[in-house]
Amino acid sequence: MTDTELRVFIEDLAQAQAETDRQLKETDRYLRETDRQLRAMAQETDRYLKELGRQIGGINNKFGSMTEAFAIPSMERILQEEFGMDVVYTCARSTVHGEHMQLDMLAYENGGENRLFIVEVKSHIRPDSLDQMLRELREFPRFFSFLADKKRFGILCGIEIDSGMREKIAEAGIYLAVIRDDQFIMQNPPDFKPVAY
Repeated sequence: MTDTELRVFIEDLAQAQAETDRQLKETDRYLRETDRQLRAMAQETDRYLKELGRQIGGINNKFGSMTEAFAIPSMERILQEEFGMDVVYTCARSTVHGEHMQLDMLAYENGGENRLFIVEVKSHIRPDSLDQMLRELREFPRFFSFLADKKRFGILCGIEIDSGMREKIAEAGIYLAVIRDDQFIMQNPPDFKPVAY
């Protein structure tokens, strides 16, 4: 290779290196801009998802409130007519040492068999619904000590129910109320044995 050819080759190489450097800088700038845009999109998506979650939570709360409003008249009738309860409260609340218990419904009788019923109303009965009911039955005397001498029974009341939950509820000795023809009715198997707490 001649000196002239070598010099041209080196100049071409330098130009190619300069072009490569320019392209790398352009690519780096493009990547930084893309990263900035992706971060902005991620922040916007997070904000959107939080708002959507808040709205869905509000819908769930309204649906739960509608279910309770729909169930309460039926359950009052059932508690009074089928179970002979003298006193029926909706939304019974108690606070002891800063801890709270809130029951959708609480009903008891002043004589007879000395029973009380805790009713938990759910739009959708799931395994955690049964867990909540059992916890309320166990912890009830601590929050409502003036009724601690009464035999406690639970009723889960709901519109929808997960597969297999009917059997689990019956095995736990908890009554089940479901909706039929715009009213809630008791729906326990023929061999159902309620458990008193």
